[in-house]
Amino acid sequence: METADCLASASSKETPLGAAVLLEQSSVHYHRAGMRRKFAFHILMAGHMFRSAGQDNHAIRCFTSALCVYHEGERYWPELFNHLTSALAGQLYAMKRMQLSLQLYAKLVGTTGGGRVSVRSQQKFLDHLVNICRSYRTDALESSRRMKNIYHGYNAKINKEVEEVIKNTPGIIQILEIPNMNLPKILDSSISVQNASVSSGKSSHKDHATFGKQYKGDELIWQDMKCTAEAELRVHSVSEVKQSPNNFVNAVIDELEKERKKMQLQSRTKKSLSSHETPYARAKLEPLSVSFEVSNPLSVMVPISSMQLVGKLTCSTSHRVYTNIEALSFSEKNGGGKPSKKWKFSGSDKTFEIADFSRISPSTDSDFDSSWQCGVSDTIEPYFLVTKGKMAMEPRSTVLVSLELCPLVMGELEIVGVRCKVFNEIWVYHKFNAPRYLLNGANRLKRLDVSTSGLSFQIGCNMPNIQAEILTHSPTTKEMRLLQGQVSKWYLRLSNIGAAHATNLYLKTNLPWINVLDEAGKELAASEPVPHCIGPSGTMFRLPLPYSSSRQNDSLGPGQTIEIPIEIRTYGGGKKDFYMLFRYELCEKLTASNISVACPKIRWLQKMSSVAVYPSLTLTSSLTPFPNKTGFILSVEATNYRSDSQNDNNIVLDKMCILSKNFVIKPLILHPGNSTVNENLFEKKKMAWQEQSVMHFIITQSESKPCDNSLSKCLLGQSNSESLIQSSITDYVCLEHAHDDLTSRLVRRKIELERLEAEQEKENQGPRSIAQIRRARSLLSSKSLDDDTDLINSVQDFAHPTSLSSLCSTTELNIICCWKTKDDDDDVIEGWHHMRQPVRSNCPLSISAKFHPHVTHNFSLGPLHLQIMISIHNSSSDSVNFKFSMDPIPGLAITGTDAFSSSLKGGDEMVFPLELIIFRAGVYNLQSTKLTVHDQSNSTDVAYSVTHQWILRVNESDR
Repeated sequence: METADCLASASSKETPLGAAVLLEQSSVHYHRAGMRRKFAFHILMAGHMFRSAGQDNHAIRCFTSALCVYHEGERYWPELFNHLTSALAGQLYAMKRMQLSLQLYAKLVGTTGGGRVSVRSQQKFLDHLVNICRSYRTDALESSRRMKNIYHGYNAKINKEVEEVIKNTPGIIQILEIPNMNLPKILDSSISVQNASVSSGKSSHKDHATFGKQYKGDELIWQDMKCTAEAELRVHSVSEVKQSPNNFVNAVIDELEKERKKMQLQSRTKKSLSSHETPYARAKLEPLSVSFEVSNPLSVMVPISSMQLVGKLTCSTSHRVYTNIEALSFSEKNGGGKPSKKWKFSGSDKTFEIADFSRISPSTDSDFDSSWQCGVSDTIEPYFLVTKGKMAMEPRSTVLVSLELCPLVMGELEIVGVRCKVFNEIWVYHKFNAPRYLLNGANRLKRLDVSTSGLSFQIGCNMPNIQAEILTHSPTTKEMRLLQGQVSKWYLRLSNIGAAHATNLYLKTNLPWINVLDEAGKELAASEPVPHCIGPSGTMFRLPLPYSSSRQNDSLGPGQTIEIPIEIRTYGGGKKDFYMLFRYELCEKLTASNISVACPKIRWLQKMSSVAVYPSLTLTSSLTPFPNKTGFILSVEATNYRSDSQNDNNIVLDKMCILSKNFVIKPLILHPGNSTVNENLFEKKKMAWQEQSVMHFIITQSESKPCDNSLSKCLLGQSNSESLIQSSITDYVCLEHAHDDLTSRLVRRKIELERLEAEQEKENQGPRSIAQIRRARSLLSSKSLDDDTDLINSVQDFAHPTSLSSLCSTTELNIICCWKTKDDDDDVIEGWHHMRQPVRSNCPLSISAKFHPHVTHNFSLGPLHLQIMISIHNSSSDSVNFKFSMDPIPGLAITGTDAFSSSLKGGDEMVFPLELIIFRAGVYNLQSTKLTVHDQSNSTDVAYSVTHQWILRVNESDR
């Protein structure tokens, strides 16, 4: 230490050469003492002294020694390291050692602020870099080869291929291309690949408002919707005969569980979603869009021209390779030159060209000609085309760049990187490093080999590419505000921008908001489903397509667009995410070879709209039976909570309807001369904001047959008022009922499976083997779990879950309240609200009990025996058949006839005793009786529970 300090202090009095020698010797002593930073500082000073003395080689040696200290481990000092790099690069540039100087300058310009130096120094780095590439081409080429080996690792196979291409192909030269210079800097973690039509996300119809704002959506929701759609389609395709709604729903639930288990297994084993989809995930003539973030780390403007993707495509037919990897240029004599032809493809608004430095491998049919051919030659058909972009990057800016590539042949495509030209003369190449990930068994991210880029694709045959938009029924550009219960007319515009026909187009949604209108106007039977609806969820539709005589089925051809009229009814409140999943298939010509194809090529389209649903009306209802048992009084309370408009929030109730098998609705107070108009405050009057009103109606038995499923209405406004949505009211009610029923069954099935699994685990307390676990899960999945019978309506034996027969029951009313209002432009808005009201008349039997409510007993002598007298009285004039039963009461036992069936004539009474055995003191509710009355009018049993309590207090006595 003392020797090092003395040598360092003595250097200040020497000449530059002597000071350099003394500083170098002092650094050696510091290094031996383990003081690495002092070693680096003094060896750096020695380098500056050597440079002042004209000893350039010794200066480089000292700078390099100091550079190693600040570039490793915890001692990394980026600012000082970049300072040393700039000093070393300048020294090498002055010595005409351009190969090393180019490598160091390429590192500096790719760092933030060029190593946090002044703008003048950054411009100096760029000038030296451009001068080396322009004036010292041989040294620059050798330096770029070294940089490729450093950044990408030495790959003998690739280097040998490049050498063979240059050797066997006359008139080809290698162009200077600097790899991974980070100018511009590309963030590999931001790379995303998708179809160009999806990445654009722009509506092609600016004169029509779209439904909500478009977002990507949750991937878990998309996966669950795909499973549900496949399950419904599978059951629908194999259901050749009609079946009961209960069996239909159970079949879909079983298939849904199988589909979910299949997807979980495939995600764990890193398999594709299905064996027939993977090869056709990317189709030829369908542009791919690669998006990534690009930044300028310098404080000077960097002009970028001709930015394009770099890839390789191996044709599956000819096995020839078409690529633009490596900057190899052909002379004009050998077909080289600037390409002039340009292409446009549907699904993209960009212009495509042949990539720079494109070439194609020799034909496999020729054993003599091993020369490559230029990709821009007139005799060569390109295998893929690219888009070329240019921009001027502002200092320290970051932009999102999207480049596209369109494959033209079938085969294996690999997108390896991006190439661009900076300052209009230096080619820069960046190799993508986007490693793929998978989930292992412990749900931990496991990274694959870094050499796997994740940008490899199998290009299949021509495929359809469906684009969907929901547009307003009439041209308008204003933002649509949707209310709770509002029904609005829209068009579902479907366009095929692909290169093949599409068929079997289905739409799956997460909410029963959409109703596809049936233009034929055919009257359906009560057991048939809602038009175009398949499956029991009420959210799966088969969309109508035009008939194609060439394909002999319904299909949508390339470039063809259709508009399907639909209605959308929004309900709920607040922000709602509406998911739309489209499934379609490739329509192939029927030939003798493919007529029995079992696995069609399918594709999916995902569209998610975020919609704000504003409040409108809230409705509550109650049903009171008439004293003479001939009908009911329906009371409906309506409150206006609309608040979306600043001018007029008034709502006018149009009519009240009920959908039922047995009942019709009539006004409580009749208007003179008109028996269909309810005279109340709603006639010729609007409901103001937060105004609350109550309406009363009479519900009577219908004169038609119970299976007619009639829609009875009562006008609330003027008698000549007509509604625009009468045809879709029953469709929406059926769809919502089917969706709610399937959702509740899925929840109950999940709870039941969890309960059975818990019971099995409780029985087997010890650890189970893998075979036991799989056997138990198989048993649970295949076991038939019956739904509660009281939650299933009494429907016909053969009816679709979305049919009127599945909706209507003899003991329930579907109450529908239709309303109208206006928006800020005085356009009429229509909607309706739906409620379900059970119809249960008063029990014709009354039951009472006679016993001592306060009892004292000494339980040390034994239990208490208490007698209770129960009387059942028939208050009606007709004979009643009934069943009596008592549920167990905790803490006591019941002896006697606690369950029997009997009948009572009108006005008769039945009295019978029961004995209670009580084992401890306490307060008991003896009311656990149930009466089930047989209704002879519709041959159904109606259960009644007694609401009042029979309280018994038992005190313990010492005597």
